[in-house]
Amino acid sequence: MGPLTDEPLLYVYAVVRSADVDDGQPADPPPDVTLGGGLATVEYRGLTAVVEEVPEAEFDEAPLRARMEDPDWLANVVRAHHGVLAAAGRRTTTVPLRLGTVRRGEPGVRRLLEEEEESLSEALDRPAEGRREFP
Repeated sequence: MGPLTDEPLLYVYAVVRSADVDDGQPADPPPDVTLGGGLATVEYRGLTAVVEEVPEAEFDEAPLRARMEDPDWLANVVRAHHGVLAAAGRRTTTVPLRLGTVRRGEPGVRRLLEEEEESLSEALDRPAEGRREFP
C-alpha cells in the first residue's frame, strides 16, 4: 500500500535563516555527495530548511529503519549529511538536524519548522555556543 499523498519524501539536513539563502541555493559550492534529487529549500517564517528529495524505497519509515543497520549504506548517508552541512556552513550559520530526518513533502517540512520554530531561532541566534542536533 502506497502513501496517501503524492508528496515526495524530503530528507532534511539543516535549517538556516531565510535571509542567508541566495537565489534558493543553500550551499556554495554544492557538496560532492548527496542522497537523491539535488538540494532544495523549504521556507517558513524566516527559517529555511535545506532538503533533498529521496527515494521512498530507502527512506520511508520501515526501509529507513532496516537500512540504518547496513554499514555501507549508512556510511554514504553520513558522508552526504556531513557534506551538505559543511557546504551550507561555509555560507551561513546552520542548525544541523539529526541524521535520517525525513518528512513527507514541503507541508511536512513546514510543520517541522513550525513545531521547532522557537528552538531553531534561538539556536541560530547563538551560533558560538555549544551545538546540538535537532529532531
